[in-house]
Amino acid sequence: MQHRLAVLLALLAGCRAPASTTPPGTSPPSTTPTADAVVVARPGVHGMVLFGREALYASHLPMYEAPHDVQAVLRLHPRDPAILDAWRRELASQPIITFVPAPFDLSRLAGGGDLELVGDIYLGHFERGGTVWTSGVEVRAEVVFFHVIPPDPPTTSDAIAFGHGTETYVVPLIGPRPGVDRIIAVDAPAPAKPETITFDTLTLSRMGWTEQRVLYEERADLQ
Repeated sequence: MQHRLAVLLALLAGCRAPASTTPPGTSPPSTTPTADAVVVARPGVHGMVLFGREALYASHLPMYEAPHDVQAVLRLHPRDPAILDAWRRELASQPIITFVPAPFDLSRLAGGGDLELVGDIYLGHFERGGTVWTSGVEVRAEVVFFHVIPPDPPTTSDAIAFGHGTETYVVPLIGPRPGVDRIIAVDAPAPAKPETITFDTLTLSRMGWTEQRVLYEERADLQ
């Protein structure tokens, strides 16, 4: 028995993990939902801010409290092509456009994949004087990433980088109170798939992402 145990330990000691192919400063975001994301239902009205040009994205408006304790970005594929045309022609240049789907369980996004949503598009913030631009918009929502904000979030420099074509966006993960929700555009080709990056000057410089602009910033909901 002791001889067999010694052989087994020797085999385990000789195992080597495969070398990482992820560039320094980046790592793939987790695609495995957390236990919390799977177990806890988050039904409600979940407003989202719209952004993008080559592709149309929606970022959930997060808070620290459930059912809104989630950072999530969706790529929206409107069933009516005229919606996307109008977005590129007249809406994308507006300071803020929000999308409000019919009430649904936000945790349905935790597993990735696609989800059918129907909602209204507002000129402005839907809870701060925005006006309905059009109603009953049907979209196929493709999950880009889903991140549950923990009850006591740590200070972090992690961010999710994603995009399409020549458009790249970075969403820093929200840390402790008071927090900030930001969407940042970077003048660089988009990564092939969403990546977790270290959002600091050195990493951005090494990646060639030196030109940045803040598309959206929210602090009031994260006090």
